[in-house]
Amino acid sequence: MSDIVLETHDLTKRFSRRILAVDGMELQIPKGQVFGLLGPNGSGKTTTLGMVLGVVSRTRGSYSWFGQGDDFRLRKRIGAILEQPNFYPFLSARQNLAVHSRIKDIQKPDTDGILKLVGLYERANDPFKTYSLGMKQRLAIAAALLADPEVLIFDEPTNGLDPQGIAEIRHLILTIRDMNKTLVIASHLLDEVQKVCSHFAVLRKGKKIYSGSVEEALQSHNMISVSADNPNQLKEAIAACPGVASAEQAGDHWHLQLRPDWTPSKLNTYLVHRQADVNYIQQRHSSLEEKFLEILRESDTENMVTSNRKTS
Repeated sequence: MSDIVLETHDLTKRFSRRILAVDGMELQIPKGQVFGLLGPNGSGKTTTLGMVLGVVSRTRGSYSWFGQGDDFRLRKRIGAILEQPNFYPFLSARQNLAVHSRIKDIQKPDTDGILKLVGLYERANDPFKTYSLGMKQRLAIAAALLADPEVLIFDEPTNGLDPQGIAEIRHLILTIRDMNKTLVIASHLLDEVQKVCSHFAVLRKGKKIYSGSVEEALQSHNMISVSADNPNQLKEAIAACPGVASAEQAGDHWHLQLRPDWTPSKLNTYLVHRQADVNYIQQRHSSLEEKFLEILRESDTENMVTSNRKTS
């Protein structure tokens, strides 16, 4: 059995001559990952998920589930929420899940266990119309879990939720991850992706411009905050330091990005040697937002260079 849950090659969707929604998407998602698709609205996240689920036709390219191609029967091993499921407002959660089970021909689902998992067991017999937005979203996740799928795909699962609702969905995603499931989550909320995802890809204008692990992306930002009693001496030392990749001044402090072979201790030793009179030095915890913005800047630079080459 393949350890690769989903793989795409040159996956492309063109809606018209002017609208290229997804352009040559290359993805490889191993079993057990919580994989985030990051990008602004219109970047191709939902269209990509729609193609691999067979609800959006592809213009060209291919995708394969579990190393077995795109056989429709494989989708029984996948649970997905691309849009809010149609629940009957006057039926209870339990009744709505029973309807979904019949429609999907799911035999003997563990409805009580799923309701407990998503935190709706105590409200299982209440009408759907009485639920908050967060509860409705958790019921949608319950519906996706009915067939005990190996893979779950969520498109913007926290969209429109208040902080409490977001925290509840986050906790639920982490719980599902610990059940040995693979999750693919499309989102534009960088903070939430950082908290729940193990790996991610950045999409922009239908193209994948970056992919990697969240941990490595954050570690690559070797960020240090530093200040000194002698600001001018510190400024000169930073300018001359071979271990500083970039520097930005913010009031009395400098925010430095160190090169991979430099540590805060090595920097401190260097600054002491340069008599910078350091009074504060601390490693900064980078965020996925910083990495995301860096990726976009690098993409803009690359596109500009490519454009200049074409016009020269």
